[in-house]
Amino acid sequence: NASGLRFPDAAFPESVETGRLVLRRYRTGDAPWYLEMARRNHGHLARFESGNSAFGLRTEEEAFRVLASFDEAWN
Repeated sequence: NASGLRFPDAAFPESVETGRLVLRRYRTGDAPWYLEMARRNHGHLARFESGNSAFGLRTEEEAFRVLASFDEAWN
């Protein structure tokens, strides 16, 4: 895959939900939120995680492509 990520061969549920929390993998529809998260955290990412996939995002299309690569790696 494009990101180089590998996941173990294990079955994970699509989501895990509690009364206060929902855990699920990113979806390409999350691109607007993911881009906003990247912008809000740019200073932190620059100091500690410049290699993070979110660090260099500038457009929603770039965020979409990153999330699509996460999805590809998951499958």
